[in-house]
Amino acid sequence: MGGATERPTAAHVFENLSGALAEASSASEPMDAELDASPALDSRGIPWPLFVSVLVANGWFIKPRTFPFTPGGRSVGQRFIRAVLRIPIFIAAWAIALTQLPTLWVGLAFLAWAAWLTPKIRFINKQFQNVPEDD
Repeated sequence: MGGATERPTAAHVFENLSGALAEASSASEPMDAELDASPALDSRGIPWPLFVSVLVANGWFIKPRTFPFTPGGRSVGQRFIRAVLRIPIFIAAWAIALTQLPTLWVGLAFLAWAAWLTPKIRFINKQFQNVPEDD
């Protein structure tokens, strides 16, 4: 998405900025801006679990892989759609394996896959968070 979702609307930003500038011009000392905890947003983002699932699907369920821009290649939108379409196929493959193979072996394979993927997802989660280490 390139950061193009869940941004404050232009009208919301203009209104708050105009109000803050008016307050700052009347104040004798510099002021800190208040945190805008609930801005009016231009669009809804993708829920985090779905977003991470799409990143994992883009990495062929081996590791999360982002959608970098590649000149001359497929567009980010096309690659995103392909990754989303892989998710139901992956779930169906696990469901078929569960019905056709011994449950214990399928369960162990799933647990091994989850154990393999968990540190990679935690790393991606940490990369997307803008929170200092000590918080």
